Order: sequence, then C-alpha cells, then structure tokens
Amino acid sequence: MGYAVVIGLHQALVAAFDLPRNVRVPVWLAAGVFYGGIAAVVVAGAVVAVRVALRDTPRIRHTATRMALLLPPALAAAIVAASAFGWALNFPLTPVAIGTEAAIVLATFLAAAASARRWSLTARG
Repeated sequence: MGYAVVIGLHQALVAAFDLPRNVRVPVWLAAGVFYGGIAAVVVAGAVVAVRVALRDTPRIRHTATRMALLLPPALAAAIVAASAFGWALNFPLTPVAIGTEAAIVLATFLAAAASARRWSLTARG
C-alpha cells in the first residue's frame, strides 16, 4: 500500500523538490529526504492497514499506537544495518546481496510489528 502511494505521489514530490540548477544539495541530504519519505509512508500505511484490517481484534488500537512508536527507530536501525552490510561487500548488485539487505529490513519490520503486538497484549491497563 505504501509503495503504491509513493509511486502515485512521485511527480508531486519531484515538482516540490525541483530546485534551480545553481543550488547544490548534499547527496546524503537528498537521499535522507527521499528514503525518509518512503519510510514515513510505509509506517503510516502499516499502521493504518493494521488498524483498519484488524479493527475487530482486541487491543488493536494499542497495537497500532505502539507500531507507530516502534517502527520508525526499528526501520532506521535496519536501514543502517543493511547499508553497513552493502558497504562491507562494496555494494554488489547481486541477487544474494540485495536479497540479504531486503531481508534485514523486512525482518526488522516484522520484529517491530510483533513486538508492538506483544507489548499491547501484555501491558497492564
């Protein structure tokens, strides 16, 4: 769902950040804004999807709230870990390397979502 929104908004994002040619933006800043925007859409999409699709599940509101708290730092750590893995191998474009980087991010995402659910079920109150 998040991917579809990012693709749909691509032209709007490009137009919003279309800077004059004499303005130089550091690559790390441009990448951070781009990937941070994608991560924000993914987190928002995941929280909304869980909240809507599982609306009849007990304590799902608490789970969605905790997902909103846990997913951003978890995804930030996963992106750093995946980048470090790629950097250690000199960023090869092999299916194994790219698959491993994707698996790092996906596993962290799933672990954070599962932790949010567990936290909401074991919390008192």
